[in-house]
Amino acid sequence: MGFAIGAWAIPLAMWWLPRRITLDIHRAGGPPRDAWPVNAWWFVRLADGPLSVAFHFLVLDHFDHRNPVDQSLDILCAILAIAVIRRVTAAQPAGPLPYFNMT
Repeated sequence: MGFAIGAWAIPLAMWWLPRRITLDIHRAGGPPRDAWPVNAWWFVRLADGPLSVAFHFLVLDHFDHRNPVDQSLDILCAILAIAVIRRVTAAQPAGPLPYFNMT
């Protein structure tokens, strides 16, 4: 858990590691499934910055965080994040993990 949180603070790796960790957790839950929710969430999250800056400077000619494009992208990213969390949680096995005697 610490590495997943710390991955957001590593320069340049913050654009790749959280997605990889989420995909690894998703795949560890059982047989391989499609990863479109994770990829869609990550794409929207990464595209939010450049699209917002382009909209501010090309359309508005000033920088204001309260506009429909920023809010729409943030809402879409939040909806996709909820979908990812629900899918990853549903893929995890229910109940306690089996006990393996290592002695």
